[in-house]
Amino acid sequence: MAESSGESGEENPFGRAYEDWRARTPLLSRVMAVGILVCYVASWLVDISWAVACIPYKTAFKGQVYRLVLSPLGGNSLLGALFAAFALGDSVGPRLERSLGTLSFGALTLVAVVGINLCFVALCLVAAASSPEVALYVSAGAWSPLLTLITVESLSAPEATRRLLFLPIEIPRLYYPLALAGLFMLLEGPRLDLALGVGLGYAERYGYLSAFRPPTALLSRIETQRCLAHLVADPAYVTARAALGAAAWVQLTQDADWAERRSSSGLATVLDAFRRRTAADEPVRQRFPDSGGHVLGNAASPAAPVVAVPVPPTRTAAANRDKILAAAEKRAAGSSDHV
Repeated sequence: MAESSGESGEENPFGRAYEDWRARTPLLSRVMAVGILVCYVASWLVDISWAVACIPYKTAFKGQVYRLVLSPLGGNSLLGALFAAFALGDSVGPRLERSLGTLSFGALTLVAVVGINLCFVALCLVAAASSPEVALYVSAGAWSPLLTLITVESLSAPEATRRLLFLPIEIPRLYYPLALAGLFMLLEGPRLDLALGVGLGYAERYGYLSAFRPPTALLSRIETQRCLAHLVADPAYVTARAALGAAAWVQLTQDADWAERRSSSGLATVLDAFRRRTAADEPVRQRFPDSGGHVLGNAASPAAPVVAVPVPPTRTAAANRDKILAAAEKRAAGSSDHV
């Protein structure tokens, strides 16, 4: 029974795909992607959106400062949670985590979440002086801090342009975060938190938030603490010393080229096998001269007699000109004889 269950587990394509994804995805990116999906599924049972969403009035006047950190856990739609989990677990998250290190990537994410919410609360409270209802505006969902990460990753990537999701439009990487946020606002309406997420991404990329992030030397000392020994020993954990920096994108490009060559060769093998199978299964067709082209299944056709077809003589301009001159000389000779 144990052997049969082990064989069925190895043959399960979903289990194998999950194990492959788990093996190639860094630790924090995997945890955040799974956490967003778990929180969305749990929202069908207990909706915590209003308990964790960043609402300026409750954050500033009720002392509920935990909303500054926990707001990404609520307010995610199905598509939003799926796209956010894909971005954090298979594209933006792994690239940044390999480039910065796990601890530094976590610090960047925390700075993005808290910074967006602090700016959101401050701007809403200023606007509430003229319109009090603005103090009850809501900032929730994972996409505002995710746009900060996408902006940092896009501005660090080596490629010149990027495709805008499913649209056949190539956007220069410098303006890709703006185009992505504009597309979301076109679908959902204006959102201040999304704009703040993109703005903080540009600020981080150009060094305006470096004072809020711990230096690499401090992160290295933290990772040597005994309480983190088990976490740092995880193969998926990227230490500060093992961070690849800009080389993370070079490695990603090489892996993508290798995967493309592998998939291309596999497709060529499948197509070649399909052609051979089709050629083997194709029936031999026999046409009768008086039957109007009927087909008999797999009957072998006798060899058709070879009939000689007369070929008309080839005429060239030089040959025609010589004949015309000879006929003219002949007529001229005949005329002189008559004279």
